[in-house]
Amino acid sequence: MKTSKGYALVTGSAKRIGRAIALDLANDGWNIVIHHYRSVKEARALAEEIENIGRKAICAPCDLENATEVKNYIDEIIRVAENLRVIVNSASMFESDALDPDETRHKLINVEAPRILSTRFAEKCSGNIVNILDGTPVAPNFTSYGKSKLALTEMTIEMAKAFAPRVRVNGLAPGPTLIHHRQSSKHFEDMVSRTSMKTAIPVEMITSAVRFLLENTAVTGQIIYVDNGYHLDIPRTRT
Repeated sequence: MKTSKGYALVTGSAKRIGRAIALDLANDGWNIVIHHYRSVKEARALAEEIENIGRKAICAPCDLENATEVKNYIDEIIRVAENLRVIVNSASMFESDALDPDETRHKLINVEAPRILSTRFAEKCSGNIVNILDGTPVAPNFTSYGKSKLALTEMTIEMAKAFAPRVRVNGLAPGPTLIHHRQSSKHFEDMVSRTSMKTAIPVEMITSAVRFLLENTAVTGQIIYVDNGYHLDIPRTRT
């Protein structure tokens, strides 16, 4: 097996953008800790794919709503994954306010879990944290989700200050990339039409931006919008 750059933990890596990030990092020489919760089958399939390209993969479940589990998670990972150097906080809850009017779950999964994981990582390890944010404005029916992502954006800057110089912390805010099962095709296409470039963002642009943030040692406390210019013309309204 080729020499590894170390282990990277990617939360929510069994599916969608998290999966793409994990696979790209594996191709770039990283061993991967695949965080998942219920997506056991998908996590195992990803682990097999990563191992087939010559990297190590560990499937590590955790319920990000459970604060006790989250608090112990990094310690458990360190015991089985030597040289943990990276966390990509990609896992996210995305529910409409109609389906889940309580903000608590969004806050626990999208804000508190990344905060706890990142703080414990900074206490135990050195390296990099990348928080996956959102490059689109807060949608009217997704206020709880939008508020949680805004909170994570602010927290990214705070963590960059607090964790230096041992850990660099950055955020990456994608625009419309993969249609979500909560979206209609029309809604997704409308979002794409509102970008400056009038195209959806290829997932490869997200993964290459993550690698840039890991490789450029002079960058910390930055939010990179990989959104085809979506943020240029849309007011960023706090709610």
